[in-house]
Amino acid sequence: MPANDSTGSVMGQHSRRHFLREVGMASLAFPAASLLRPRPSSAQAPPAAAPKQGGTVVLASYQEAASLNWILIGSPSGLGFMQMYPMFEPSLRVSEKLEPEPGLLREVPSTQNGGISADGLIYTLRMRPGLKWSDGQPCTIRDWIFTWKWISDPANHAVGSLGWARIASAEAKDDTTAVVKLKQLYVPFVAETLAGWPILPEHVQSKMTSEAFGRKPVGNGPFRFVEWVSGDHITLERNQYYWRGKANLDRLIWKFIPDRNAVLAQVKTGTVDIGVDYQEAQIPELSNIPDVNVLISAQNVIERYHFTIVTNEDVKKPHHLFGDARLRKAVTLATDRQTIVNTVLHGKTKVATTQLDNTAYQNPQLKPHPYDPGQAKRILDEAGWRPGPDGIRGKDGTRFSITHSTTAGNQTRETIQALVQANLKDVGIEMKIVNFPGPTFFATFTENGAYISRKYDMVGVNGGLPSLDPNIRLQYHSAEIPTKEKPNGLNLGGVSDPELDKLLDLQLQTLDTAKRKEILWKAQQRIHDICAIMPMYQKLVVNTVNKRVRGVKTIDFGAVTSIVWNTHEWWLA
Repeated sequence: MPANDSTGSVMGQHSRRHFLREVGMASLAFPAASLLRPRPSSAQAPPAAAPKQGGTVVLASYQEAASLNWILIGSPSGLGFMQMYPMFEPSLRVSEKLEPEPGLLREVPSTQNGGISADGLIYTLRMRPGLKWSDGQPCTIRDWIFTWKWISDPANHAVGSLGWARIASAEAKDDTTAVVKLKQLYVPFVAETLAGWPILPEHVQSKMTSEAFGRKPVGNGPFRFVEWVSGDHITLERNQYYWRGKANLDRLIWKFIPDRNAVLAQVKTGTVDIGVDYQEAQIPELSNIPDVNVLISAQNVIERYHFTIVTNEDVKKPHHLFGDARLRKAVTLATDRQTIVNTVLHGKTKVATTQLDNTAYQNPQLKPHPYDPGQAKRILDEAGWRPGPDGIRGKDGTRFSITHSTTAGNQTRETIQALVQANLKDVGIEMKIVNFPGPTFFATFTENGAYISRKYDMVGVNGGLPSLDPNIRLQYHSAEIPTKEKPNGLNLGGVSDPELDKLLDLQLQTLDTAKRKEILWKAQQRIHDICAIMPMYQKLVVNTVNKRVRGVKTIDFGAVTSIVWNTHEWWLA
């Protein structure tokens, strides 16, 4: 989740060592306290002068949010989550050290403070008194309970239920205290349900659909919603009821410019103060812009190619090509990912290995599959796929021709697609490119969104963990495959492997950190062996900030959302 920091006034800040000691069952309360390895921050140095009040900061994004309701976005790596985040305060915030600290809740639940029962099944949540929504109405623990109930109802279309689905009951003792009982032990509960995640206002959301709320949200963060002009901009203004105190800035404006190069042009002229989510290939040019700071963060985000492993209509029916792990491996071996990194990305990053790259749970014994077109050809030959007159392989009258889809207009992705297309042709595989604009590509399963519907043979997207916990079950367990009945699963390609399922279930019930790490190492090995996905490269998070904007910080989590980590502290020099 998008990590957020606060000023020194936050109560109950913990060092990592003290936090683990206090929790007792550390891996239960927050197993990710040491998940990611914080690096030297690329944030701007603290301003010497006192922050000034007033002014507007313009942020530019090449992609417009589909919704500003966080339950419809589901991941901090989404640009919609970034555009929504300044309007909402999470239950727990995530600090610069990637540790939980109080947000709406006045303490991090632990066994020491009575927030977690000895068996790990009961949580006592204590909210700050006197909180308000941006419309001035009280924000209470009853809103937290309402959020759980709202997310749990399929009619409300929540994208992933994370830890919310593990709750058996939640009872408000008063306006600030709730007792939450889990159905069974669930190690990532704090990380997936509290840390970095907002809640919904019952008095507003209960009177409209999730989609309607997403067009005109009411939050409790440092800024409040003012207007959304589709295709042009979103305006947020200072929230006078924000519990930490009023933000320095008067307003934030999200400007939508559907091309990264056009964003860059306006950054150069100073029309745009903050540009977000550039490609690695743009770093050399960005570094030469006067009066602009380039913020670069290496996080748990990888660019990846998903194979369609099961059909759209039936998760029990293997895809006619990529249901065969041998063919997935052949495609992986035929793809020269290191050359892509060296040329298209100017050597600024690395070939990815697993979804847990750059975490303390990464299996160090694994290396990326090499570029070996000779071995790829041998695998294809052994599987019965023989070259035809035009060089494209076939078997039993079926041509080895695949479709590949990603976001249209993304120059880096499209350049990489062309290179992969040439690599595959060299081994006798035809790859047809079918790209779509972002809103179409990222449409829902029921809307046949290319990234999730399994209508195309391969898709290219990036993503990271949806929380600070190393729980990769969400992306790789067969129970998480999107279907008509469960359209919001995160196992996009339909990975279905009984051995992997067992490992992913077991790690959720394992409190001992060392044992859980061992299980996750085995899970990563299995994902690697069956070529469940093709990890392309470790994606850098690259943003630009005009030097007149002070107080901007980023941390190594939350992907694009990390740039709006502390908007209440921003100010104009």
